[in-house]
Amino acid sequence: MRLLLRRCFVASLLLAACARVETKPAPAQPSPDAGEDAGVTGSATSPAAPSVEPTVTCGYPAAGASFTLPAIGGLPQGAFASLDGTATCIDGKPFRFTLRDMDGDRQPDLVVTTTCGDETIGLDAWNVYTNSGTGFGTAPKRFALPQPRLDPACAKWQLADVDGDLAPDLVVTSLCTDASVGSTRWIVYQNGTGGFGPATPFVLPIQPGNPAGMFASVDPQPADCANGRPGYAFFDVDGDKKRDLVITTACDNVQIGTTAWRVYLGSGTGVAAAPILFPLPTAPFVPVGTYASAIGGGPGCSAETPGPRYSVVDFDGDLRPDVVLTEDCTDTSVGFTRWSLYRNSGTGFAATPTAVALPVLPGITLHAFDALAAKPVCTGTQKSPGFAAVDVDGDLRPDLLVTRSCADVTTGVSDWLLYKNDDGGLATASAALALPAALGASVNAPLALGSDAGCAASPPRPAFVAVSLAHSKLDLVVTSACADVTVGTSRWVMFEPTCP
Repeated sequence: MRLLLRRCFVASLLLAACARVETKPAPAQPSPDAGEDAGVTGSATSPAAPSVEPTVTCGYPAAGASFTLPAIGGLPQGAFASLDGTATCIDGKPFRFTLRDMDGDRQPDLVVTTTCGDETIGLDAWNVYTNSGTGFGTAPKRFALPQPRLDPACAKWQLADVDGDLAPDLVVTSLCTDASVGSTRWIVYQNGTGGFGPATPFVLPIQPGNPAGMFASVDPQPADCANGRPGYAFFDVDGDKKRDLVITTACDNVQIGTTAWRVYLGSGTGVAAAPILFPLPTAPFVPVGTYASAIGGGPGCSAETPGPRYSVVDFDGDLRPDVVLTEDCTDTSVGFTRWSLYRNSGTGFAATPTAVALPVLPGITLHAFDALAAKPVCTGTQKSPGFAAVDVDGDLRPDLLVTRSCADVTTGVSDWLLYKNDDGGLATASAALALPAALGASVNAPLALGSDAGCAASPPRPAFVAVSLAHSKLDLVVTSACADVTVGTSRWVMFEPTCP
């Protein structure tokens, strides 16, 4: 039985408040002949860099802590060289695992979906190794799968928390023997003690002419109006912890996805029979279908029909997703010196945005921050940093983490620049988030939010990824080390951020 799992890491605990204030000189400006990759000295469109920037000293420790992996008989060396994947058991059978918070404690557990020596795993149960914050349990908990067994050739299913307890339920979204599944209802097996419970119906909107498979996935889907299928997403839009069915493109109304979404509010056991309209931002001007995705996107200003670019994310930590405009074709300051935040009231997005000031970095050009994350561009005429909007301290608000600044070669080598998010506003001063030398950063290879191993590099680089593994902080987790075979076999090495 082939199993499909999606990783979901949810932050909850708070990082200790940073207390010690220091002064960090602004990055030195390169001379005109310093080369393109060194950055630029500024221009008429580039904000001036302050001569002194107060910072707060935080960071990752120089030495990481061992995060214990379970000893599973029959596994080869290095079976856990990534956060999820497959290996071949000594007996030739497949071993598959992933990380998923199965008990709702906001820490991902190790979920083994096929294993060595037990053919019932993947058919009748999974083995779940609970996350303690310092490692996974030595003995698995047997997590029962639905009975009778679901035939993968007939039943398509996914994991999604439908009842708001943070633990994922198993949702059957398509069934070859019942066309109503994925059209007017789903079948849900709720996550409970020891496994998934009995099958219960999850009611979907009943509309005349619902085609079979109209709602055949819990993932966001684009519209297919030729076959009568709207674009939709299944997520909590009003902040009550129950997932709602959000129609983002309607085949019968071009205003859906332009000025409003059509929302069927969720109850945990189904969604409402009648929808409400959920107003979208209408200023600046938006072309038809700008908000056709509940994740983000938009046509962008270089499109044939220009329009704003946006992301949908809870930016202020109130558990309601907001719209963050990162590019505005009528205002070049958006995506350069600020973002526009349209807060979610629970019944719609604000008509008037709140300005989110972006950091003043030397040498950047227009559109440097035209998304919530981007790789650095330090050559040519366009200069933009490497950055990501990501929750570093576990307060449920995405901070701005600059992983490379073109005019400062220390960023990504000795530290990252952290701009804390305080209720939807970013700090004007950065915290220098110190990086461990053990990750092998260099001026020629600064650290991003993950890296494959580079054992021939100087210095050598282990494989690592930035992820919330324990205590809901953004940890740096080494999954494979060049000179230590225990890493990826019996342990990972976790660098957990701290502030004095």
